[in-house]
Amino acid sequence: MLIVMGYQDEMDLAIGLSYGLALNEIRDPALSSKFIFLDRRQGYQRIWEKVRELDLEVSQVWVIGTGLKQVHFPKQLGIDQSRNCQRDRDNYYRIGIPYQRYQC
Repeated sequence: MLIVMGYQDEMDLAIGLSYGLALNEIRDPALSSKFIFLDRRQGYQRIWEKVRELDLEVSQVWVIGTGLKQVHFPKQLGIDQSRNCQRDRDNYYRIGIPYQRYQC
């Protein structure tokens, strides 16, 4: 599992850590998990590009998108320049901060 957090300031970092800890509780313990913070001051398009550059084997990705509306989460999220993860419409949540799951 990969958790991607777009941050802009220290408050976003604190929120991301708390969400990451909560998502870690529901993950399959047999699978490894990674958490990455990416600066969102240049916009989410830059974050999607950075994620595409990662060289990771993951089966699912959670994106914590502070300031992002549901319609602005991409339908597909590229991983490692060769795979696309599909947005899981049944796993979009918003408890103050929106987060979306992608299946790879």
